[in-house]
Amino acid sequence: MGRSVRDIFSKDLDSAGLDEIFEMGQAYYLGEKVTRDLTKAVSLWRGLVDKAHPEAQWRISETFGDIQGPKDDFSENFNYLFKASALGLTEAWLIVERILELSDLPLLNIDPALVYPYWCLKAGRGQCPTAQHILGVLFYTGQGAEKNRARAERFFRLSADQGKAQSRLALAQLHLDGEAGEKNLAQAAEYWLLDAAMDVGAAQANLGLAYYYGKGVEIDHAQAVKYLGQAEAKGFPQAQYVLGLAYLDGKGAKKNQKWATLYLKKAAAQGFGPAQAKLNEIWAR
Repeated sequence: MGRSVRDIFSKDLDSAGLDEIFEMGQAYYLGEKVTRDLTKAVSLWRGLVDKAHPEAQWRISETFGDIQGPKDDFSENFNYLFKASALGLTEAWLIVERILELSDLPLLNIDPALVYPYWCLKAGRGQCPTAQHILGVLFYTGQGAEKNRARAERFFRLSADQGKAQSRLALAQLHLDGEAGEKNLAQAAEYWLLDAAMDVGAAQANLGLAYYYGKGVEIDHAQAVKYLGQAEAKGFPQAQYVLGLAYLDGKGAKKNQKWATLYLKKAAAQGFGPAQAKLNEIWAR
């Protein structure tokens, strides 16, 4: 701390500057020359939130989960983290980036309109595939920005070109649904092939199904079994179901009812209805 605790507490809140109020909270947070009191620390820092003090917002987010701090609330915690990151605090940004990569905006309970300009800034400051991917999501869903499939595709492509698997999956889905022009299953399969090589389970499942049913590629049951097996191991129920069919019918693999039943049971255990129906059919024979 730049000043002594005594100097900081010699001022009342009305005359103290923003950094001095922050350091008062820091003193209470650390128990430095005062009795540790997270409630007082957070109260002081909350007063700085509307004044755009990033370190205060960062510190509030840190107190969540502390036994003496605020009740653990992921959405509220994330909002403080997000505000701190939007003000340029690198430590907060790194955490926010990771959370946003793995989560859906509605689950985070934050306003997409607040997120949009921030991701525009990040995407425009250089090669930031995460920012570009999330902008693609915002344009695709119309959250925080007007729905625009062409712009969504543009940002997904920028991100995919830098190796982001999620963006390639999104592009594949656009081609699969015909939202990037006419339906183009072959183009979708190309994206799945790239992601499958990177061990992305969703791509392996989709590619296995494509080879099994001849969607966008020629039927190749051996290749189907290869990719379905990779996806099955990652718990994709439709892959487990079709892999079961492959062993049941001897397509791409030697007929083996034991293995067929095993994979069908795995899919059925996850609530995949067709798998249970097929098991009932087998058992009724």
